[in-house]
Amino acid sequence: MGILSSRALMDRTPTAGEVLSNGVLLDLVRDPGTSQVGVLAWTGTETKVGPEIKFAGKTYIPPSVDPAVLAALQLPSYCGPSTAPPTRELFHDVCGQLSQFTALPQGSLRQVAYFIFATWLADCIPGAPFLWVAAPSAADGSEFLRLLALFCRRSLLLSADSTAGLWTLPMFLRPTLLLDGAEPTAAMQEFLHASNGKGIHSVKRGQAADLYCAKAICSQDWLRDPALANFALQISLPPRPAQLPALTEEASIAIAKTFQAKLFGYRLAHFQQVGTADIDVQGLTPPQGLARSMAAGILGDEKPQSEVATREKRARKWRS
Repeated sequence: MGILSSRALMDRTPTAGEVLSNGVLLDLVRDPGTSQVGVLAWTGTETKVGPEIKFAGKTYIPPSVDPAVLAALQLPSYCGPSTAPPTRELFHDVCGQLSQFTALPQGSLRQVAYFIFATWLADCIPGAPFLWVAAPSAADGSEFLRLLALFCRRSLLLSADSTAGLWTLPMFLRPTLLLDGAEPTAAMQEFLHASNGKGIHSVKRGQAADLYCAKAICSQDWLRDPALANFALQISLPPRPAQLPALTEEASIAIAKTFQAKLFGYRLAHFQQVGTADIDVQGLTPPQGLARSMAAGILGDEKPQSEVATREKRARKWRS
């Protein structure tokens, strides 16, 4: 019995999400009843979900992660591609929901939506989605990030004093880091540079880590580092008008439930198409890489995809 038990344990493979050799996509979901994290498998025609998933002689289980981090991580409940409406409709729905709680102009709303979509395919696209928000006040910035966390894939909302601990996070989860009130200090810029490169490891205290991830930062200052600015969408957050509705806990739960399911369905429906789309970003100077990465996250509709490069080009021309 002991030998069988040990062998069974050896066959249990922790996964934070991956694509198996047979094309099956594994991902993490949260049971809405128990809040426990489980594994979802999408075969292309059906989904399976449970505390563990068996495929090709292996049993896949969620990874071992600090319970506090796991509890703070935004994860969708069980769903399938059928939960995702057509891309253009979903894109407009995201923009519409954002507009109810922010005073962002239409152009900035769409840029935030591009970022949100890109987070759901961040592990597949060429570069890490990176959004820098210049907020008029700390309170406005915090409220905006609370809203953004409801839409992004695996969002993890962190305070500004977490900078030193960023290197110790379980980055194999590929979270979307939302940093509240962070200032562009030398340490922060070091982390941002390290987390932009896909497949590039950074060494800290003798240990190598792959820090690649999507991130959004709210600060009361613009991003001044020219090298980092070439990888970031930068928007200005207008002061929050008093007449806007408050983002209550009840509203937050409803928004997260709806859009996490829809956007996860979008991921399942389109992850295999990433890298096959013909995206024209010629004439965007600089850089083409940012537009290509953001456009790669918009699949299933050419119109919003083609707008990414056009809008980013206009924004950079205006800032210059």
